[in-house]
Amino acid sequence: VIFILAILVALVVGVGNYVLDEARRKNTVAIQAILMDAVQKFYDEFDNYPADQDPPSDTYSNPEQSAGVLLHYLTGNNVFDAEDLNYLGYSGDSDDLRQRIQELLLPTLRNLPEDAFETGATFFSDGYGNAIRYENDGGLGGQPVLISAGADKDYDDDKDNIRSDGR
Repeated sequence: VIFILAILVALVVGVGNYVLDEARRKNTVAIQAILMDAVQKFYDEFDNYPADQDPPSDTYSNPEQSAGVLLHYLTGNNVFDAEDLNYLGYSGDSDDLRQRIQELLLPTLRNLPEDAFETGATFFSDGYGNAIRYENDGGLGGQPVLISAGADKDYDDDKDNIRSDGR
């Protein structure tokens, strides 16, 4: 009887873990879809995708940095410096740009789950609590892509990564 109960418990725990992982994966895909919608609106407005590094001329370094830069560009929470304005070809001032971005994108970003875009956060989070890496030309055809490390929290292991371009 104990053996049978142990088998049943193992089955329930295994199925429960699978269901939880699938829920996190679907949450991540939904977060990425909302963020990609905001990235596209940004492009439609400024004819340029958000930078993935700060300053925009830097080379890619780590997921938290690119996720933080994406948050900066999509929320307008930080001050835009001269390099940001130059990157976007924006002729107005920093306050104008921030207000324009907030009016344009905050309604879209409000659709994100609370754990993906918490007040005071320094980056957007996926369903697993990881920073969502952003590359403004790393997707199919040189398009922007959002990458989640998935359950293993390893961006270098492509097996579990969840990409917004489906690759």
